Amino acid sequence: KPIKVVADRTVAAMSDFICGANEADFHITGVNWGRDLHEPDVVADIRNVVEGDPSPDGRGMLAIQRGIEVGHVFFLGTKYSEAMNATYLDEAGKPQL
Repeated sequence: KPIKVVADRTVAAMSDFICGANEADFHITGVNWGRDLHEPDVVADIRNVVEGDPSPDGRGMLAIQRGIEVGHVFFLGTKYSEAMNATYLDEAGKPQL
Protein backbone atom coordinates (compact mmCIF):
# COMPACT_ATOMS: atom_id res chain seq x y z
CA LYS A 1 0.00 0.00 0.00
CA PRO A 2 1.55 3.36 -0.98
CA ILE A 3 2.34 5.79 1.80
CA LYS A 4 1.43 9.47 1.75
CA VAL A 5 4.58 11.56 1.33
CA VAL A 6 4.56 14.97 3.04
CA ALA A 7 7.55 17.21 2.30
CA ASP A 8 8.67 20.66 3.33
CA ARG A 9 8.83 23.18 0.48
CA THR A 10 12.62 23.20 0.58
CA VAL A 11 12.77 19.40 0.34
CA ALA A 12 10.27 19.32 -2.53
CA ALA A 13 12.52 21.70 -4.48
CA MET A 14 15.65 19.57 -4.00
CA SER A 15 17.38 17.64 -6.77
CA ASP A 16 20.29 15.20 -6.80
CA PHE A 17 19.89 14.60 -3.06
CA ILE A 18 20.81 11.69 -0.78
CA CYS A 19 18.18 9.55 0.91
CA GLY A 20 17.99 6.38 2.94
CA ALA A 21 17.60 3.07 1.10
CA ASN A 22 15.53 1.22 3.73
CA GLU A 23 18.61 -0.78 4.70
CA ALA A 24 20.94 -0.15 7.63
CA ASP A 25 23.99 1.96 6.71
CA PHE A 26 22.99 2.22 3.04
CA HIS A 27 22.02 5.41 1.18
CA ILE A 28 21.25 6.35 -2.41
CA THR A 29 22.82 9.44 -4.01
CA GLY A 30 21.65 11.58 -6.92
CA VAL A 31 17.97 11.05 -6.09
CA ASN A 32 15.36 13.17 -7.90
CA TRP A 33 11.62 13.59 -7.44
CA GLY A 34 9.59 12.15 -10.29
CA ARG A 35 12.41 9.91 -11.51
CA ASP A 36 13.46 8.02 -8.37
CA LEU A 37 10.57 8.88 -6.05
CA HIS A 38 7.02 9.89 -6.80
CA GLU A 39 6.34 13.59 -6.24
CA PRO A 40 5.28 14.46 -2.67
CA ASP A 41 1.55 14.16 -2.06
CA VAL A 42 1.59 17.24 0.16
CA VAL A 43 4.06 20.14 0.10
CA ALA A 44 3.88 22.46 3.10
CA ASP A 45 5.93 24.73 5.34
CA ILE A 46 6.61 22.16 8.07
CA ARG A 47 10.22 22.58 9.23
CA ASN A 48 11.21 24.58 12.30
CA VAL A 49 12.86 27.88 11.56
CA VAL A 50 16.33 28.72 12.80
CA GLU A 51 18.06 32.04 13.31
CA GLY A 52 19.14 33.48 9.96
CA ASP A 53 16.52 31.73 7.81
CA PRO A 54 15.05 33.97 5.09
CA SER A 55 11.84 35.67 6.19
CA PRO A 56 8.62 34.42 4.55
CA ASP A 57 8.24 37.70 2.65
CA GLY A 58 11.84 37.48 1.41
CA ARG A 59 12.77 40.92 2.78
CA GLY A 60 15.15 39.90 5.54
CA MET A 61 16.38 37.24 7.88
CA LEU A 62 14.61 35.72 10.87
CA ALA A 63 15.82 36.44 14.38
CA ILE A 64 14.94 34.28 17.37
CA GLN A 65 13.98 36.38 20.39
CA ARG A 66 12.65 35.60 23.86
CA GLY A 67 9.07 36.57 24.51
CA ILE A 68 6.26 36.20 26.97
CA GLU A 69 2.57 35.51 26.63
CA VAL A 70 0.86 38.81 27.37
CA GLY A 71 -2.67 37.49 27.48
CA HIS A 72 -4.62 34.35 26.85
CA VAL A 73 -8.35 34.18 27.42
CA PHE A 74 -9.99 30.81 27.91
CA PHE A 75 -12.70 29.31 30.10
CA LEU A 76 -11.48 27.46 33.20
CA GLY A 77 -14.68 27.41 35.20
CA THR A 78 -14.04 26.99 38.92
CA LYS A 79 -11.47 24.17 38.74
CA TYR A 80 -8.56 26.18 40.15
CA SER A 81 -10.53 28.57 42.36
CA GLU A 82 -12.21 25.60 44.10
CA ALA A 83 -8.89 23.80 44.59
CA MET A 84 -7.37 26.94 46.16
CA ASN A 85 -10.57 27.94 47.96
CA ALA A 86 -10.23 31.30 46.22
CA THR A 87 -13.35 33.44 46.41
CA TYR A 88 -14.44 37.01 45.81
CA LEU A 89 -17.18 39.02 47.46
CA ASP A 90 -20.21 39.82 45.33
CA GLU A 91 -22.25 43.04 45.58
CA ALA A 92 -24.08 41.65 48.62
CA GLY A 93 -20.78 40.86 50.34
CA LYS A 94 -21.20 37.08 49.97
CA PRO A 95 -18.23 34.90 48.94
CA GLN A 96 -18.43 33.50 45.42
CA LEU A 97 -16.18 31.11 43.49
